[in-house]
Amino acid sequence: MSREINNIAIISGSGSLPRLLSEALLTENKSHALVYFSNQAPCWAAKKSPMILAEFEKIGKLFGVLKAGNFTNIVFAGGIQRPKINLSNADDKFLSFAKKILPAMRAGDNKILDLIVEIFEHEGFKVMGSEKIIPSLLNSGGVLTINKPKKQDFADIERAQLIVNAIGSVDVGQAAVVSNGVCFGSETIQGTEEMLRFVKNTKQKFQISSSLQNGILYKGPKPGQNLLVDLPTIGPNTILQLKDAGLNGIAIKKNGVYILEREKVISIANKNNLFVAAL
Repeated sequence: MSREINNIAIISGSGSLPRLLSEALLTENKSHALVYFSNQAPCWAAKKSPMILAEFEKIGKLFGVLKAGNFTNIVFAGGIQRPKINLSNADDKFLSFAKKILPAMRAGDNKILDLIVEIFEHEGFKVMGSEKIIPSLLNSGGVLTINKPKKQDFADIERAQLIVNAIGSVDVGQAAVVSNGVCFGSETIQGTEEMLRFVKNTKQKFQISSSLQNGILYKGPKPGQNLLVDLPTIGPNTILQLKDAGLNGIAIKKNGVYILEREKVISIANKNNLFVAAL
């Protein structure tokens, strides 16, 4: 982590990434705050980290609090559900952006996330990726596990990449499951976990033959995706779901997907004869 990076505000969503970032910053005695959009603070938050309760409709208030605390660097981490906007609660700053925000809320993720970055940067904040805090989140490429993809796995990965690029080009999803050339699931707004649960419950019914290999998960960013605020993520739970779904492993785009708790991911995959490959 750069010694110059300090005074960071983590816009905290679901999942373990906000916690991992906060722990890394605490280890290096980096000043940071946790911003959350709910009525309950993250249960894991350290007492020494300032907590900021934010409301989407009162973004002007949030900007004021961040500037008063000199939190100039912004990191978006974890999933945040689209809010139901109530304009009667909106402050003047939100209303000044409303003509852009409201149409973007009805579009795909890329559009709204691009706009969020634009709004924060317009206010003088610097939006940075999580890898600036934990560089090991990204992997430059290669097979990370003892188990390696086989010939059919590579063919399925190539097919899955085409599918993800296709659905990503219309801002739909970032992942797909393919087995022997057949798509068993593609990610939508419900997310990767729900897709893998669906695959687990339906794959056997549609499997061409029980003697064939069991398929792969591919995950990568959408074409043109804003990588500052919405980089795809995998972690230990992803690997456990691969096992439950009866898949052979996962391929991710190199330097395009965060791996949370890397050592644990690799250990679980190795124990279950699964592969993890950054291609």
